[in-house]
Amino acid sequence: MSESISVIIPSALRQAPDGELWLVKALRSVAAQTLPPTEVIIGLDPGECWINVSSGPDGQLNTAVGNGRIKGHQAACNAAVQASASPLICFLEDDDIYESKHLQYLYEAMQRHKVDFVSMSQQQVDFDDKDLCVFDFPTCSGWLLRRK
Repeated sequence: MSESISVIIPSALRQAPDGELWLVKALRSVAAQTLPPTEVIIGLDPGECWINVSSGPDGQLNTAVGNGRIKGHQAACNAAVQASASPLICFLEDDDIYESKHLQYLYEAMQRHKVDFVSMSQQQVDFDDKDLCVFDFPTCSGWLLRRK
């Protein structure tokens, strides 16, 4: 049995080239996880509010909204982390998406190596899914860490 995981998504509610919000694409990838998170919390930049999306008993995502106080990406991220309840925190930038086993791989690596922080490489692709590069030390979208 796995520990509960909160996915934190800082977002400025920007649109992708196809007109859809990047945030919607990110949330879709979270919903497709083989190891679903307990909750998803979106910290909105300019920090005016955060949105808590949690899984209900039927597996559907539930959403709650609260107010933030400070502008900026980091402040939005910090406010979302403070609003989370899980012992494990995983981040997802709103213009990134997870592969379907992302959380499962990170969690299994954390358990196997008995560590409080794991990170995995990220593949960068353009909007047409053309490979651009691989980041060996990724942005926070590749992190899973234990709350201290």
